[in-house]
Amino acid sequence: MTQHNSFHAQQVRSHLELSFAGRDVKGDSMMDYKLPIFFVIGASGSGKTAVSKMLRKMMPEFDIFSTDMLHWMTPTLDERTRMNITLRFAYSIARSGRGTIICGNFTPWDAAFCEDYAKFSQMCYINLHCDRLVREKRLMNRFDNFTWTAERFQEHHEFAELLLQCSDTHFDPPLYTIDTGAHSVPEVAVLIKEYVMPIWNDKRTLVLDDEYEF
Repeated sequence: MTQHNSFHAQQVRSHLELSFAGRDVKGDSMMDYKLPIFFVIGASGSGKTAVSKMLRKMMPEFDIFSTDMLHWMTPTLDERTRMNITLRFAYSIARSGRGTIICGNFTPWDAAFCEDYAKFSQMCYINLHCDRLVREKRLMNRFDNFTWTAERFQEHHEFAELLLQCSDTHFDPPLYTIDTGAHSVPEVAVLIKEYVMPIWNDKRTLVLDDEYEF
């Protein structure tokens, strides 16, 4: 970097720091800040796909998409590559000041390996959970019910129990669990919105770092 460009970059940095000092900058499109990202996770049959459709209607200020969509479109990619792509999409959306809710099993231990992991102010998780019998009944009513063996049912049951067991130890903030067996799809969507909006409105972090270098 030339001395002139370095000086100019410092001028931009100083200008931004002065411009945003002491201001509520949530609505300022000029600034660069980290935003929270939200994940709706849970074992298959817990209601992720159903609630994602309702969330799109209730929360138009967010981009809401399913990890299944990318999985179906990119059958030759490995899972970690798909997760990197998913988080890069979310980061690009955040750069425009919009929020993202990802519906699919994208856990914190998956996210930690992604290149854009540190580019969000928070990673907030909502766990959709229901009784094992309710979940298995739902799965047997799906178009792919012929793929559900006893072993696969057990695998997803163990995953559902794991999420409950580590909700306070592996999630920050703690995992927020909703019982989809006790609530209708619209009710679950309302509960998700009530969880998301206070975090979305409060947890934004101003970023003034090397991304401003020329």
